[in-house]
Amino acid sequence: MLFIAFLPLACRAGEENVFRTVGAPLQAYEPNLIGYTRATGDTSFVDFTLSVKYPLMPRLTQRVWSPDNRLFVAFSGRFAFYYDTRQSSPAIVKRLNPKVFFQHVFRAAAPDAVTAPGADFLPRRIQEPKSYATFAYAHESNGQSIDTAAGYAEALRTAQDPRYAIDYISRGWDYLELNGRHVLRENSHFRWSVNGSAKEFLSNGIFQGPPEEVRSWEVTTQGKPRKQVDGLMVRAKFEGVRAETRAISATELSVAYTTGSQSIGRYSTVRLEAGIQVLEIPFVVWCSRGYMSDLARYYVNVRSCGVALAIAGF
Repeated sequence: MLFIAFLPLACRAGEENVFRTVGAPLQAYEPNLIGYTRATGDTSFVDFTLSVKYPLMPRLTQRVWSPDNRLFVAFSGRFAFYYDTRQSSPAIVKRLNPKVFFQHVFRAAAPDAVTAPGADFLPRRIQEPKSYATFAYAHESNGQSIDTAAGYAEALRTAQDPRYAIDYISRGWDYLELNGRHVLRENSHFRWSVNGSAKEFLSNGIFQGPPEEVRSWEVTTQGKPRKQVDGLMVRAKFEGVRAETRAISATELSVAYTTGSQSIGRYSTVRLEAGIQVLEIPFVVWCSRGYMSDLARYYVNVRSCGVALAIAGF
């Protein structure tokens, strides 16, 4: 009976998509990257990051709130493919980060008097606003399963290298996040912007329950709660755009500083990024020194660097 009830809808599908998208399409959230990464204490790996967001009920939220208030669902995932650098070239999940967030726009992407960098490449309705604030509820984990001393001991025994056993320890947190961005200055050739975020890691989250952090049975002297190495972040970014006919049509430079929301400044991370778009292909080179190289090793002070192709960037 259910099939018969939906049969008329199926017949119409050839003429019009009944479940058509309303409002903006699926959008990039964090940069989508395919690259190569090397970090101390690990071997090199092919580094994939996939990140998207989608507006929830855009017509309803505009009618009830205003066009400046939006509701989104987002997902970011990072995956490592150890091609020819570990036995059997495993693919390991580094990070899974679904979230729901509310965004209030203070200044929209539509320029007041000048054309913003990149405006010719993206419709205004999906450009990042000039100035906004967001409030999110998020879950973040690495999708692994080891949560006992016995499981970890077995991983140490069977691993190709005991250093790699840490990749399979389960980590997870629920957190609240306040994030914001503001364009300081821009014209048709460049943009200066700053953004920052503050996170509150929950002791008993809706999805995670109690957080899974470093355990007493882990073989480490560096263990610490995540809130000591993460929670506060500020980033400054410069973006430049040149004529599309030029071989180099865009550049990007940014520096980010992250520290814990507890013991502020004691454990810090600095990340530098440089991007260039050559023949319409955007590349990013980055280096980082500090914590949060991945969720399994979040408490370890690591030097890492990489190069990547930015699928959705600039």
